[in-house]
Amino acid sequence: MSTLYSLNTPCLVVDESLLLKNIKTMAAFTKKTGVGLRPHFKTHKCVEIAGLQIKYGALGITCATIDEAEALVKGGIKSVLIANQLTDEHKIKRLLKLQKKNNQIIVGVENEINLLLLNEMAGRQKKKINVLIEVDTGMERLGRAPGADTLDFAGLVGKMRNIKLLGLMGYEGHTVFIQNKKEKKQKALQALRLLTESAGLLVKAGIPVAIVSAGGTGTYDVTGKYSGITEIQAGSYVFLDQKYEALVKGFSKSLFVLSSVCGLRTDGTYIIDAGFKALSSEFGVPLVAGKPVIKLSEEHSKVKGTKVFVGQRVLVTPTHCCTTVNLHERLHIINRKSHVKSWKIYRARL
Repeated sequence: MSTLYSLNTPCLVVDESLLLKNIKTMAAFTKKTGVGLRPHFKTHKCVEIAGLQIKYGALGITCATIDEAEALVKGGIKSVLIANQLTDEHKIKRLLKLQKKNNQIIVGVENEINLLLLNEMAGRQKKKINVLIEVDTGMERLGRAPGADTLDFAGLVGKMRNIKLLGLMGYEGHTVFIQNKKEKKQKALQALRLLTESAGLLVKAGIPVAIVSAGGTGTYDVTGKYSGITEIQAGSYVFLDQKYEALVKGFSKSLFVLSSVCGLRTDGTYIIDAGFKALSSEFGVPLVAGKPVIKLSEEHSKVKGTKVFVGQRVLVTPTHCCTTVNLHERLHIINRKSHVKSWKIYRARL
C-alpha cells in the first residue's frame, strides 16, 4: 500500500471516510423515505465504489453506456439500468450477451425504429430485453412527450414479443442548477408530476408499471419524497464538487485533484502541474486552497498566492466531479493514516 506522497501528480485522490459518509447518508435518506436507490455509475466509473453503494442498500446501479454496463456486470453487479438508448446492432449484441449471465439488465427506449430493432435482435436469440420508456419532462434531450404520446408508445412496446416493459424513467435535470430554492422545487415538482401522471395513464390502461425512475443529486430530496417515484438515480453525491456544494446540503466534498507546485512567479502567483487534461472547467474554474485558478493551459494552471514552495503538494477542488473523473485512469483512496488504495476508473472499452 503506497502513501500520499508517493503518488505521481496530477492525480485523483478521494477521502475514504468522507466517501463512506456520503454513501451512508444517501442510503439512510432513501431508507427513511422508502424510495429505491440506483446510483449513477457515470460519476465515479469505479466498480469498487458501486459495490460499496450496493453494500449500503442500493438496489442496483444506473449507467450511461454499454461499456459501463459490461464493467459493472464483470464486477458482480446484478441489476443495471442503462439510462440511455442503444441504437446500433453492435451495442445491442453486447446487451444481449450480458443477458446470458442471468442478470437484470434494463435499457431505455423512446424511438419506434430502435424498439423494432431491439425486438428483432432479441427474437433471433430467443431472449427478452427489459426496457424503461424515457419520458421528456423538460430536459428537451430524449424521451417521449408526457401523457398520451407515452401511453401510445407503451401500447406499441406491449406488442413486441421480445420486449418486457418495466416502467418509465425521466430526469428533471433542467431544474438542478436553479439558484432560487422555491423556484427550483416548483419546477422539479412539475417535471415529476408529468412523469408520474404518465405512469398513471399506463396503469389505468392495464399496462403494469413496476419502475418509475428519476432524480439526481441536485433534486434527490424532492424526487426521493415524491409519491409515485420508485427509485432515484443520484450519482454526484459520492464526491460532490464545487458546483454542487452550494446546492446540496448534508454531503461533503471527498474528491480532489492532487497537484504539485512547479514554479513561482514574481507577480504573486504560482504554477501547478494540473491543467485542462486533469481538470474539467465545464462549470467554471477549479479552486486551490479556496482561491480560483486564474488561468488553465493543457498541463498547467496559474494560481494566486505566495505561501507555497516548489514541490509542495496542493489539493484542487473540481467544479464538476463527473467530467473531471473521466479525464483520469485511477482513483487513489486515502484513509486517515494517509495510506492509499488505487482503484481503476472504467471509461471505455478500447
